[in-house]
Amino acid sequence: MQIRNWLNPNTHLRLAYRGISIILFVLLAVPLVTQVLPILGPLLVVGSIAYYAYRRSAGWKRPHGERRNAAGAERTPIMPQDGGGA
Repeated sequence: MQIRNWLNPNTHLRLAYRGISIILFVLLAVPLVTQVLPILGPLLVVGSIAYYAYRRSAGWKRPHGERRNAAGAERTPIMPQDGGGA
């Protein structure tokens, strides 16, 4: 967020609305999760065991993107151009 937005009252209203929405969501989600958790508990256990077995059979290798050398040594130096006048 940019500093100039702090002077805009719409920014404060938007942030207040987001905060109240998050608080209400958490207050409503907790009772729902506690009611559903006994039903989903065995499913979560079986899923975590299956994930562990899959990762173990894969050798715990995590996929990585293309790695780049961040040292900067591969950059081509730019030589100063002769201005033609001295």
